[in-house]
Amino acid sequence: MNVEKLFTSFEGEYAPNTTKAYRSDFEQLTHWRKQNKLNPLSLSVIHFVQYLEEMGKSLTVATMSRRVASTSRLLDLLKQPNPSKEPDVILGFKRLKRNLGIAQKQTTPLTLEVMRKLQAECDDSNAGLRNRLLLQLGYESMRRRSEIYAFKFDNVKILPNGKHALLLRKSKTDQFGEGKLIPISDKLVKMIDNWQDEIKQPDRHILRSFRRDLSYS
Repeated sequence: MNVEKLFTSFEGEYAPNTTKAYRSDFEQLTHWRKQNKLNPLSLSVIHFVQYLEEMGKSLTVATMSRRVASTSRLLDLLKQPNPSKEPDVILGFKRLKRNLGIAQKQTTPLTLEVMRKLQAECDDSNAGLRNRLLLQLGYESMRRRSEIYAFKFDNVKILPNGKHALLLRKSKTDQFGEGKLIPISDKLVKMIDNWQDEIKQPDRHILRSFRRDLSYS
């Protein structure tokens, strides 16, 4: 099986973004191999270590780890020699990560204190009301940006106990779209209701951008 046939076989088996990442990582390796006049499917231990060292000049440890993992997976599926599993490569990668500093800078969490300070900076304009809601929604749902912006007004559900929840229809960890209910506070429910009354577009996404005149897009 060649590489293109393998990527085609991924359709329906992997999420589109996963396939895209596999393809991107392989293309990066192919580009490096072409520059060095080497065959990307015939990788020696020495050349693979050189590739790691080249990546270490500009990439984070997390990105390098992903590329090594995806390359290893592709080589196994293609039944090609896999130098990433050889002791010299494993030890070389550990050495490189130690030299680069394995501890990555983490994103500052949105704590309650931080959220309140940010909300206090929001004015009462349409954009300010939207941003205040965005902060509350992000804090309570703890979802990724793409998932937060996917919420619609009809995703607000009433639970049997009278409380409310947001229906997350699909997430990175829910590839089959079975959905997940995320409990939310009465405060957030009120903010969503007030926002819905303000924009008068109940059949659309809760969050949206603004044009320059602050009308809704």
